[in-house]
Amino acid sequence: MGVPPWTRTYDGGGNGSMAKRYGDWRSIAQYAPRDIKLYVDESSDWVIDIWWDGRSAAYRLRTDWRSHGNGRDIQFAEALAIEVGLLHVFATGLRSAALIVYTDNTGVPFGVPRGRMRNEAATIVIERIHDLQVRHDVVVHTRRVASADNPADEPSRPFPQSYFPLALPRSSFPTRSHPRTDIGKDKQHVKKARIPERSHSSRPSLAALRAARQKTMKIQAASAPSAASNRRRSTPQPLTVARSSLRPDFLAHQRLSSWRPVTALQGTHLSFEEVASVSAAMADSYSEDTLKSYGSGLARWHQWCDHPGVPEQLRCPAPAELLKSFILQHTGHFSSDTIGTWLSGLRAWHRIWNQSWPAGNMRRTELIRYAALHTPSTSRNPARPAVTLEWLSAILSVVKLNSPGNVAAAAAASVALWGLLRLGETKCLPKNFDQRKNISRTGVTFASAVSS
Repeated sequence: MGVPPWTRTYDGGGNGSMAKRYGDWRSIAQYAPRDIKLYVDESSDWVIDIWWDGRSAAYRLRTDWRSHGNGRDIQFAEALAIEVGLLHVFATGLRSAALIVYTDNTGVPFGVPRGRMRNEAATIVIERIHDLQVRHDVVVHTRRVASADNPADEPSRPFPQSYFPLALPRSSFPTRSHPRTDIGKDKQHVKKARIPERSHSSRPSLAALRAARQKTMKIQAASAPSAASNRRRSTPQPLTVARSSLRPDFLAHQRLSSWRPVTALQGTHLSFEEVASVSAAMADSYSEDTLKSYGSGLARWHQWCDHPGVPEQLRCPAPAELLKSFILQHTGHFSSDTIGTWLSGLRAWHRIWNQSWPAGNMRRTELIRYAALHTPSTSRNPARPAVTLEWLSAILSVVKLNSPGNVAAAAAASVALWGLLRLGETKCLPKNFDQRKNISRTGVTFASAVSS
């Protein structure tokens, strides 16, 4: 027959390794999304549930599934539910289509089309899902559905009259023809749960199912991670600076005005107290967040100068050549944005203490560009999903109007979408509300476009 026209191969590992391994050709035809009524969910923190057009299946995870590395959490389990659901579909021979899969998770519907998530274990599962799409010439469209409308959501619900068990051959579970060292710790540990018979007499009662679910939740509650474990976070490394009377022990946001250069009183007729008061006033012109980041950059500068023993007279005012060496030696270890922030803090320190800053230099600009090209991948966070109407609708669908926290979160999300703001611009610390900077109800106006 030969190769059909308008086809392509998928090279998943370079040099055609995926094409050689599976021998698959994939059509570039555009398939219309097809709703096959496939719903998936991870329920009660221990069971993966599949509901496909009136048929159901449940797979019990190992009790220690969270402790198998790669930061497994609820996103991993929800992505795994999509993979197992697709294995059920592909076991029937379906291929060459665009399929819609429903889940009530908020992050996974964005992660599957992007091919990655913040959670490493979930990303590995998503890679396998993309593997399946290539092998079966299928495009998966993930859609979020409210938990109340997800038939796969609650194993404690009574089985519908049209219930049929789903059967999945063991050969359908993901396997590898050769070991992969990068994902060797992420093998699936799934055990198929016993499926009740269709007869009503053998069907467990609703009360029994709820009791079993509550018992399991109590057992697992001790090992459940906190909400903060699923957020982006970094652990700052302490900056140790050599002790000096010029640099007393102050917090980061106090350093610009409290750490004085040795040349601070040169060329002035003012007393030290007068110079310090002017410097403190200039430092107060910056926001506290800016002072924190600039203060950290200033500490990084002195830490770097301490190592080779740079004299105080060269730390401020700093010569251009010394600044270039500072940039170059941190390139490849920190992002260019971080290094640029350090330089901005160092420049602000010079201005606050009325010291000359080297004029603009193209060589310094080019070194920052060089640092950008060599920014390590560990210094970059993956982009967050876009703020969309679907995202806002998903939030508003679960908001509890009797909860002030829920209402505030929904309001912040709405303002971020319609005001074209970053999410950080819509929130504030609980005890640090500032009406000059933070959005309040009185600061929001509603307008409508009137066509002429």
